[in-house]
Amino acid sequence: AEDDYYVEFVVDDSDEFDDWPVSNMGEGHWKEGLAPLSKPRIDPATMPLRLERVEDANGLRFEISVEDWDDKLVGDDESNPDPAFIDNKIDDIFLWRNRLGFLVGSRFVMSESDEYQNFWRTTVKQLLDSDPIDIDAGHNQVANLRWGTALENEMVLWSDTTQFLVEGNPILTPKTAGLTPATEFEMDDQVRPIVVGKGVFFSRQSSGGDYSRVMEF
Repeated sequence: AEDDYYVEFVVDDSDEFDDWPVSNMGEGHWKEGLAPLSKPRIDPATMPLRLERVEDANGLRFEISVEDWDDKLVGDDESNPDPAFIDNKIDDIFLWRNRLGFLVGSRFVMSESDEYQNFWRTTVKQLLDSDPIDIDAGHNQVANLRWGTALENEMVLWSDTTQFLVEGNPILTPKTAGLTPATEFEMDDQVRPIVVGKGVFFSRQSSGGDYSRVMEF
């Protein structure tokens, strides 16, 4: 089942055939397509909204709107599975290395390269370097990823007890991407780490909750 894929016949001159079925469809080609009964859509009402800076004759303003997310066009639920945020809460959102990224529980999810609205593979016949990324923070402790911060050329992911570095050399692809535990500091996961210069500052709360301290990563 892993190497199955679906095709549909596309007529080159589709205007020639108005009545179906037809005995002779004419010349055309086979195109990779979507499995029957597959669920191809992302519900925009449950996704982050777009905030856009607009300047026109009326001046400068910001507009908020529902984003138009790409549909799944090829494969089935096994060869092109749902991204992790389907039916799950998105904890953080960021841009890094020309991809849109989400943190969802213990999973690190990024869009297709240079296509921020697409989280599906564009072909299941081969794994492309530009394909979306969806990987798990495998660790000996439960690691619910809370924040993502870009530090120069690195991305640091934060859970309440562990900090991970995103691996992806020489380029970030589905084949090279991985999460490596870097340090194990407890942190206050209600306070977003802040990048300052070449470091990241984060908050640690005392066990009794009477005071906090700030540390530099």
